[in-house]
Amino acid sequence: LSQDQLRKWLDLHRAVKEKRASGSAKEEMARVAAASAANFPEPAKAKEVWDAIGASKDGKVAKSLTALAAASSSRADALTARVELRRRLSPHLPASALPLVESMASRPGMLLASSSTAKCLLERVAALVDQSLGAGGGSLPELALLIDVTSVFPE
Repeated sequence: LSQDQLRKWLDLHRAVKEKRASGSAKEEMARVAAASAANFPEPAKAKEVWDAIGASKDGKVAKSLTALAAASSSRADALTARVELRRRLSPHLPASALPLVESMASRPGMLLASSSTAKCLLERVAALVDQSLGAGGGSLPELALLIDVTSVFPE
């Protein structure tokens, strides 16, 4: 599950909860969840986790998923969100499914899931390099080129 897929699922989930989405939104949510579940060794357990996520009325579940889906989330924010997601879902799932929750919550943050994420990281590195080179006037044009290259690739 990429950050983009998770963001898509969250957008659809919000639309459904706010009753501003059609029945096709629920079908699309199910497709995203099924695609995610298929990537795990035990797809049935992964589907059970997605069902619990979808049925949750706990706003902190959605908040945790939003933090995991955000390219701008720090590692600390992502780790906190993973722990919170497990804690919030644990009453609704068998203990055997909880390691899967952690695994699912770890995947979006482990990947450079989109070109915008890669571009964000490269811009931060470029700023740090420029800062460390300081008044010496040096720069690394290769970083600028890499940043430009990321804009060519699709999300």
